[in-house]
Amino acid sequence: MISTIVFSKDRACQLDFLLTSLIQNDSGLFDINVLYRHSNDEFKTGYEKLIKKYPFLNWIQEIDFQKDTTKLVKKGGDLVCFFVDDNILYRKIEVDEDIITKLFDNRDVFCLSLRLGTNTIVQNEYTMQDCVLPVRGEIAEDTFFIWNWISQCEHCRAPLTGNYAYPFSVDGHIFKKSLVEKFIGNEDDFVKIKFSTPNAFEGGIWDKGWEVDDFPKSMSSFKESLVVNTPLNLVGSSENMSGQKFGVSLEELNKKYLEGHDPDLDNMDFSNIQGCHQEIQLKFKEVANVRST
Repeated sequence: MISTIVFSKDRACQLDFLLTSLIQNDSGLFDINVLYRHSNDEFKTGYEKLIKKYPFLNWIQEIDFQKDTTKLVKKGGDLVCFFVDDNILYRKIEVDEDIITKLFDNRDVFCLSLRLGTNTIVQNEYTMQDCVLPVRGEIAEDTFFIWNWISQCEHCRAPLTGNYAYPFSVDGHIFKKSLVEKFIGNEDDFVKIKFSTPNAFEGGIWDKGWEVDDFPKSMSSFKESLVVNTPLNLVGSSENMSGQKFGVSLEELNKKYLEGHDPDLDNMDFSNIQGCHQEIQLKFKEVANVRST
């Protein structure tokens, strides 16, 4: 199984959508670890509900984000995948771990991106900025698309790099553990980057990637994306755009979740995914076991 680390803060409800989608669509590929934190008792109660729903997953309450993440990477297998709690695996993974392992063994790829594919042609859905697609690439095993992300940067509009020139993402990218370890160092207080949030983790490795010549210069994806990030709200100090179509606050979602509404993925519309980040309206079903008030 592929070691999988999910980052979550104050989003038990949205995390349930992700976990439900992983269990339905990952074909048993992922060994799921959830690193979570909450800012108040109401959000804590949301996670308690979710932990009871999925007791077979590995739940880690965050103490020190960098140390916790490093430990999870170190103890995992040869491949590691990252998700954040507003991701959804909306399509079933149709390959097994051996095929993915062979991709990394036989091709010098930085990552296998689950969020990219020929359908992801929009860089920013709010400005309708087009995504700069690879000028050239190749198909491997009749399954994977491979391209040079360094040369891709030459075709992107500064200061944006574009999704196809951004190899380290925590939105459903799979990596060799040995590559991630080169960035985060070891547990003996020697680290090559410092990070306290998923965004800082992602950004720090992106900056470091330009400094090291021997890192893989190719990225890969499936022909069509499998993961979409649904930016309905923001956590912490993030300045990313969000919630302009189907936005809903963290508090409102948590309240709805505690009232007994569970994810209804079957009634969500994933028919026209055109970008890595695309707002999708959440659908809920009611369950009988509702918290008493």
